Amino acid sequence: IWWDMGGDSTPEFRYRTLKAVKNIPGAERLLFNPRLEDHLSADFKTPEQNIPNMPATGDGTDWETCMTMNDNWGYCAHDFRWKSTHDLLTKLIDITSKGGNFLLNIGPKADGTFPQESIERLAEIGDWTDVNGEAIWGTTANPFPTPPAWGRVTQKVGTDGKTTLYFHVFDWPTDGKLEIACLPKMPYSVEILGNSVVVTPTLENRKVTLSGLPTTAPHAISTTIKIVVDELTEGDFALNPDVQGKFTLTPDNANKVENLLVQNTPANFGGWSASTAGHLDGQGAEWIINVPENTKYLISGELMAVGDGIINLTINSEQKDCNYTASATYALQDFTTAITLPAGTHHVNISRTSTLAAWNYLNLRSIILTPENLTGIEQQEKSNIIIDVQKGLLTVNGVNPGNVISVYDLMGRLITSRTASGCIENISLPTGNVVFILKVSSENKATEVIKLRAE
Repeated sequence: IWWDMGGDSTPEFRYRTLKAVKNIPGAERLLFNPRLEDHLSADFKTPEQNIPNMPATGDGTDWETCMTMNDNWGYCAHDFRWKSTHDLLTKLIDITSKGGNFLLNIGPKADGTFPQESIERLAEIGDWTDVNGEAIWGTTANPFPTPPAWGRVTQKVGTDGKTTLYFHVFDWPTDGKLEIACLPKMPYSVEILGNSVVVTPTLENRKVTLSGLPTTAPHAISTTIKIVVDELTEGDFALNPDVQGKFTLTPDNANKVENLLVQNTPANFGGWSASTAGHLDGQGAEWIINVPENTKYLISGELMAVGDGIINLTINSEQKDCNYTASATYALQDFTTAITLPAGTHHVNISRTSTLAAWNYLNLRSIILTPENLTGIEQQEKSNIIIDVQKGLLTVNGVNPGNVISVYDLMGRLITSRTASGCIENISLPTGNVVFILKVSSENKATEVIKLRAE
């Protein structure tokens, strides 16, 4: 039953209606949307005119986005704000990849006919599904914590121990090669739906690269590549480190989220609640990471909070309490704690300890695991470079003309970069107990990496 009403004005009527329906014999087999009972015990959610912000794998619930083709639910002769076929089709793919359904509204005219604009868009979407429909109908959500930057993923799990993955490519490569960084195993078969070209897969460093693709996209909006692999296991969903060796754990690449809100852009975890001080049970998130070699990681995070508190970080069975401080805006905080992990797959879980008896907000954008050697603590002791930070001015002494001096924050974002003109360079930095990473490099010399703090 899809209720299309609600609000606070008719609570008694809504209660009586729902009670009457639930008393019908066999009512336990009925499904309800949340609009009659204000999300109290509904079977599925119905967000309207938007795609909810949630992890790439969905949030584990049943939901459907309800949307119009222009701005009105009914016919409106003066509404010319039609969504393009490109917009509607990529929305369909995005929603499906997150485990949702697309409820697309058409407002007929007074005589019951469809507006020509609706007919044209539906026909174009139909042409696409004639070729690619198997990548939508009967599929489940993307299994990988992080979707590829160039598109989306849907899947079908077979009874034969194999999984069919559908990679929806929005941004088609022009060089005939496509890297699928999230796929760590060799495919049994690869094909482009609606195209007979032979595609060659190779596997290296836990990522698949496809070669022999057409240099022009077979479909201008989204081309589907169908790949069959052995059934995916937990280790296949593990996150790999970035090119610097870091892991940046966000709501978007979480493997599982429990009783937390995922909100805004960039996404953050919110809705941490407590009635008493202490550990908040049943609220947190999990990631699976693939550590390539034995590494010591320093732990930091980007957050905003009304008061001081503790993030409980548990990797496998080892817990690290990460103390954070109040911040009125999002800030990167060094938790001054570290953990050493052997090579292999590891579970990373976060929860929270409340320091107040009542709820006090924490919005968490990310947890960052940075290899200690990236911060250059050991290199700094051996380096010929002398650094000095005073009142926002960084002085770098001992560089060579032509060296490139770069300063990054702990998220790996470049703050400033310059080419040294002499052996001493002065660089202005933001202040306020902020941690930076300084890199000095040249063509003939390995990069010097030094961690520094601007008080």
